[in-house]
Amino acid sequence: MKMLKRRLGFLIGFIWICCPILINSVEDFIATDFETLGPIIAANDKLIVSVQDRTAITFSAVYNYLSSSPQYCTLSYPVSNNTELYVTMIAMAKTVLSNNRFVFVVHSILDQKTYMYIASITFSSCALTIIRSTYMFNTTYPPYSVLQVNSIGTLVIYLDDTNAFVQELTSYTWSPWAPFIRSSSIYFLIPAALELEDTWGVLAFFYRQNVASSKYRPAIYYMNITNCFASPNATCFTFPNSYTTLTYEASWQAQVAPPNDALNNNYYALYSMALSINGNNRLLIGAQFMNTVFQYTISSTYFSSVNRRCPGTIVTTGFGKAVGWLDNTTIAVLANNFTIDYIQWRSSKIEVYPIVSSSGFSNTISPYASYPNNRQQIWSGLDGRLINMLAVSGSGCLIYMDYYSKVHVIRPSEASFYVNTEDGLTSTNNTIAIAPNIRCSSGTIKDIAAYGKDIFRYCFLCPEGTFYAGNSSSLTTVCTVCNTTMYFCPWGAVTALPLSVLNIYSQAQVYPQSPESDSFEDILLVNMFSTDFSSNCLINTPLLYAMIIMGAGCAFLLFMGILKLTKKCRKPRRMMKKIFKQTDLIGEGEVKYLLL
Repeated sequence: MKMLKRRLGFLIGFIWICCPILINSVEDFIATDFETLGPIIAANDKLIVSVQDRTAITFSAVYNYLSSSPQYCTLSYPVSNNTELYVTMIAMAKTVLSNNRFVFVVHSILDQKTYMYIASITFSSCALTIIRSTYMFNTTYPPYSVLQVNSIGTLVIYLDDTNAFVQELTSYTWSPWAPFIRSSSIYFLIPAALELEDTWGVLAFFYRQNVASSKYRPAIYYMNITNCFASPNATCFTFPNSYTTLTYEASWQAQVAPPNDALNNNYYALYSMALSINGNNRLLIGAQFMNTVFQYTISSTYFSSVNRRCPGTIVTTGFGKAVGWLDNTTIAVLANNFTIDYIQWRSSKIEVYPIVSSSGFSNTISPYASYPNNRQQIWSGLDGRLINMLAVSGSGCLIYMDYYSKVHVIRPSEASFYVNTEDGLTSTNNTIAIAPNIRCSSGTIKDIAAYGKDIFRYCFLCPEGTFYAGNSSSLTTVCTVCNTTMYFCPWGAVTALPLSVLNIYSQAQVYPQSPESDSFEDILLVNMFSTDFSSNCLINTPLLYAMIIMGAGCAFLLFMGILKLTKKCRKPRRMMKKIFKQTDLIGEGEVKYLLL
């Protein structure tokens, strides 16, 4: 019995010690949380892939999404019941590849192993093919890490706070998971976002310079990855030799920066950042914890010409959750609105800014367009809270994801057509929907194609003197002018209406002319002693009724006087005097003496 109690005590102690470790290691792996750990959507000019189910490893994909007949597929990777796999993030090259290749990272919760998968999609059969799976490391999954494929699809980089994994995607040469070389001035590092071009890239991260530092600081670093093609390993880039710190504009921004124990805690979505580079080497940085979007110009290996936008004076977070270039001169920003602690969500919208110069993005400008708006509401199939947005400059599309991993695609629209954001075309069991482009309804027109800054342009009413019949077989970008001498064409006319079918009615009302006097006393006197003896005015004047009463009184007095002079009528006269004496209309007995 003593031996049993001792073994039971050891078992309880083991559970007491190990359970917190186990809980901490799997706490982030929530199947329904699509905002944690990293992006779960990727796209290029032809292909969109998103994670539909993290634990079942199911993907939604659509190919040729710009065409009138896009191809939809729902893809699953076979999962063993005893592994409890979990997709953490995915990435894809900007260049369209012939085999529709993308990369995703999977972590096994039970044995704490992490793998990188390189997969391709065959849309004719909706088949997912794993080209290569590579074991990366066997430790607790890091709370913060980034994954990215370079723009031409030949290199993939995955790194966390200390280690990196680099794999070349042509010959699939790779090196073991190993620490990367970093500057001695950086003591701790938290990767937040990674954007790669063909031979270089930009990393956004948080850093602390020493143990005593109480808060992390945000920064960006220019990564030269040229050596990684010949020697794909963790030492093919030095990180970071020189970096640019993002400065705070308000004191509250420093207070919400990651605390000194951030790496010991679970992933916190507030500390995610977003990067986007356009064809002119202009860099966008979305720092939602600062409620700020930065714009830099990349010159050689340096960043210059910084400007920023931090909207409003109320302390909030969420602006810059995602950023992107619709074209080389148009910025799209996912503008969420959260409380400063990133707990209470208030709203989500997408704002579009046209940029005419490197210094054209600041607090003094307003968004050119904002979605949703009064005319374009969000699709009912989506949750109002958005967690990611991609601006694909090659196709000119906006792709955004809600909190439950549902994806909606906004495509450019031709003249005479508009994008119906309140609808979504998809297939069964697929979470990607495409907003249809619909012809302008009768009486409205859209004179230009909607792309770039005009992607949310909608149809407007035909002006007066014109009309547009939307059911006409011929497309036009202008409303038809009608002959106003023969036809009636009001605003938003759908056809020219002949004047002969119209009846003319006068709705004008005749009102008396207002007097020149505006004083109440003057108006009262004018109305009481009016000299206008026309029938309408005479009936309404008080003087008429006063004269009638005075005439009746005079007639009565005359009648009483006649009765007084007539001796035969003394008895009726006394009776009438008695009656008027009792009524005493004037008071104080005046009637009595008046009638004596």
